[in-house]
Amino acid sequence: MSAPIKFGVGQSVLRKEDDALIRGKGRYTDDFAPQASLHALVLRSPHAHAKFTIDASRARGLAGVGLILTAEDVGDLGDLPCLFNLEVDPFTGPPYPILAKDEVRHVGDAIAFVVAGTIDQARDAIEAIEVNWSPLPAVAGVVNAVKPGARRSGRIIPATSCSTCRSATRRLWTKHSRKRMRLPKSRSSIRAWSQASWKPAPRSVNMTPSAIT
Repeated sequence: MSAPIKFGVGQSVLRKEDDALIRGKGRYTDDFAPQASLHALVLRSPHAHAKFTIDASRARGLAGVGLILTAEDVGDLGDLPCLFNLEVDPFTGPPYPILAKDEVRHVGDAIAFVVAGTIDQARDAIEAIEVNWSPLPAVAGVVNAVKPGARRSGRIIPATSCSTCRSATRRLWTKHSRKRMRLPKSRSSIRAWSQASWKPAPRSVNMTPSAIT
């Protein structure tokens, strides 16, 4: 007979970080500021579905702005990869660009990436980017999206694939639903990659791990 689980779901966990936090001695990733570091912000769509034009020429000329990327600048990088697939009847996911071009298909769709010397300069550049929006009809919620005749986004999986996804997902859930997940015993064990530095030659990114303590 297997031993009982020591750390169960819903069990209280003794917090170890509170003493430092209530004394103002907490350490946060935002406190780590390497010399000569830059700050980045992403301009995102406020619309669920819209056509748009973008002009970043004025924003690129602002003080402290190091780089502004739009879809035209990252087209050679390809689309964002789909990191999930099905064990049975794998599907080919719809294209998902790094930065949207001409049309956005959900609230928060990224359209520009801004890098500047300070976070305030990055915010100023975001506000200086000229975007003309032409909102289009959108469907909110899964229930409405699957109704017959519902308007579809251009970024979709064919209906036959969706049917396959539903049946395969049901099988996967049945197969794995009884498996337990082992989580860290306390949040002090959590690690996250929170800082990065770019080296143009050779092309590499150095990641700095940060611990929640």
